[in-house]
Amino acid sequence: MQSSPTALLIVLLLLNSQNVTADDRLREAECRKIADKIRQLEARMRRPYSAAQGVRYDERLRELKEKRYRRCR
Repeated sequence: MQSSPTALLIVLLLLNSQNVTADDRLREAECRKIADKIRQLEARMRRPYSAAQGVRYDERLRELKEKRYRRCR
C-alpha cells in the first residue's frame, strides 16, 4: 500500500501542531511563574524596607519585567 503525499503532509502537520501546543503550555506556565514573582515582589515592596533592599528590589523587578516582555508576548 502506498501512502499519498497529502496523507503524509497531514500527519506531519498534526505532529507539529501538538509540539506547538506543548511549547505554548510550557511558555504559559513560565509566564504565570514570572507574573507570580512580580506580584510577590510588589507586595514585599509595599512593606517597609531599607534603602539597600529597595535598590535590590527595583533591580529584581526590572529583571522580571524584562523577562516577561521577552518571553510572554
